[in-house]
Amino acid sequence: MQEELKPLLVTIITVFCIICGYIIISPAGIIPELSINQSYGDAISSQISGTATVGQSFFSQDKNLREIDLLVSAPGGASQNDVIFHLQEVDSRKEIVKKRLKASTFDFQNNRFYPISFGPIENSNNKTYTFYLESPDGIPHNAIAVYYNPKDVYGVGSMTIDSIPKEGDIVFKTYNLPKNMTAFDWLSTFVWRFSQDWIFAIFYILCLFLLVVGIYRFSEK
Repeated sequence: MQEELKPLLVTIITVFCIICGYIIISPAGIIPELSINQSYGDAISSQISGTATVGQSFFSQDKNLREIDLLVSAPGGASQNDVIFHLQEVDSRKEIVKKRLKASTFDFQNNRFYPISFGPIENSNNKTYTFYLESPDGIPHNAIAVYYNPKDVYGVGSMTIDSIPKEGDIVFKTYNLPKNMTAFDWLSTFVWRFSQDWIFAIFYILCLFLLVVGIYRFSEK
């Protein structure tokens, strides 16, 4: 009986380790570190619709840039139109990220920071980037805007309107993957992911259940 179950047990353990290890170690499962925190500003930009764009340039000191958070103003409670996020490297003028934020799933609510995540940019250190938002289908008076500070409070970048630099800075935060991960960091990441991601939690519990069942069956005489 035990000999017959050995291949099954080996398969279960192998699949369990590979899948769970990938999920935990993959960038999606790692808590990012705050890098830039420009959180000062209570002025509201013009609404983003049609050909209008609002953005910000910034200097990235660290590798693996992976998220930008923006403080959004959504008159009437929520935008009904998609918003497109662009991230470009200034020196090369290369577009690094283009992401459509669907109003149906993004739920643009007023006065909230919204995380815009993307795959880690490995060599993002010591580079200047600019990001901007557009909403070609946006309807005036029912489109989102962003909070900003009319003063130049962030010294190594500036707000842009229709791609033209303006005095002032958008309220924004950037996040990078941690430089060094300790065993405690991995454990904290796992606990955080388990509590925040129900798909991950259910899948991990299912894998653990299959592993326990496999070991139990293998140990039966």
